[in-house]
Amino acid sequence: MLSEHLTITGITTLCQLHDINDPEFWQDFSDDKDIQIAVVRKSAELLQIMQKKLDENELYYATFSKRVKEVLNQFEQGQIQGAETLKKYEQIIRDMQASLGAHTNTSLNQKAYGILKILEAFQNEDNIQLEATAQAIDALYTSEAPSGWQLKEQLRKQLRQQVRTLVFKLGLSNWKDIPAKVEEYAIKHY
Repeated sequence: MLSEHLTITGITTLCQLHDINDPEFWQDFSDDKDIQIAVVRKSAELLQIMQKKLDENELYYATFSKRVKEVLNQFEQGQIQGAETLKKYEQIIRDMQASLGAHTNTSLNQKAYGILKILEAFQNEDNIQLEATAQAIDALYTSEAPSGWQLKEQLRKQLRQQVRTLVFKLGLSNWKDIPAKVEEYAIKHY
């Protein structure tokens, strides 16, 4: 009933936020109607999108979220104009979309690439074993984690231990934190 009332009064049209995959999302970048309104709408949409992405994989999307917040702060403080803000937002989204397909340039699948990004966050220096370890962790969760594995505490503990064994060999800084981050990622993706 409420949604019907909002539709009749037109309020849903005013407040509708679009996702990146929605063709209407890109219209604000090309229209020159009212740039200030477009910037406010894009800011709200991007903050909502970034929150969803951070919930999916915080380490992977944190840099994009930080960039969006920096641009928003610059706009709010009057350091940049509306048109420049829209251009920066568009570039951030294009970079994020390009990074989503970045796993195709490697020998990793998308899940293993997400694990690789977690490992890179803890990296001391250039370490070529990260890809192999990411593949091993992906293979571990693919083969050893049956459906509903998240509810079985003993199985979760065994998987964390096996991940701990794999990452210890890499000599990464704060390696003890990695199994928990990998498990957090695996719960959402495996």
